[in-house]
Amino acid sequence: MQRVLDIDLDFFVQPPAHWLPGDGPRLPDDHYSTWSEGEALQFLQGQCGLDRKLPGWVIEHHHEAFARWREAIDAGQLVRRFHVTHVDAHADLGLGDAACVHLITRVMHLPVAQRSAPDAVDPALDFGNWLAFAVACQWISDLDYVFCPGGGSDMFPYYMTEDGTGVQIRAATVEQLRDAQRGEPMQGVPDPVVPVRQIRAEEFRVDGAYDAIVLCRSPGYTPASADAIFDLIRHEFIDELG
Repeated sequence: MQRVLDIDLDFFVQPPAHWLPGDGPRLPDDHYSTWSEGEALQFLQGQCGLDRKLPGWVIEHHHEAFARWREAIDAGQLVRRFHVTHVDAHADLGLGDAACVHLITRVMHLPVAQRSAPDAVDPALDFGNWLAFAVACQWISDLDYVFCPGGGSDMFPYYMTEDGTGVQIRAATVEQLRDAQRGEPMQGVPDPVVPVRQIRAEEFRVDGAYDAIVLCRSPGYTPASADAIFDLIRHEFIDELG
């Protein structure tokens, strides 16, 4: 099984920003601090186990990873059902906006092979929910969500198993979704469970080598001072794929 390390630059920013447009201005340096390059390097080498360049993708907005993975799967560079370690200040599984309705009541009713098609995911897919769409395409075998201080606690309940240990998205009707919004248990035809672990940054230790890497800048959620870490990761650990 392949393993992908997915890094959002906002993981290294304190405090995490929330509810901002992804294409907005950079965060002000006088209100947000970033890790030092040494601290970032220690985390990447000591806790993520990086010791060489890996094939991967460098992107600006996190939802761009969806198209990169789709292209890589089509090209045989990635094999479906790969592990993802998602190092981020946000889960990127959505939080109940209109995209949730689109995913549950439309995309999930399609055959799995058709769920990743551009006309199926656009325009609902965005930087805050793209990982839910990747789960719906059954690309991901299991997920580690590694979050920084101030992150976490943003797993969307409609997509979670009752015990919170897995992501399980259902094909439901609009009426079933409305029942869930009124507090009823989420109904519908369930996809297979994708086991998920929510891990604080200080508690994370890699348990296997990675085969590929994603690095995202998220300019609307990072100050310009964080670009030094972005450049460090890009130059030290990524052999960029076309």
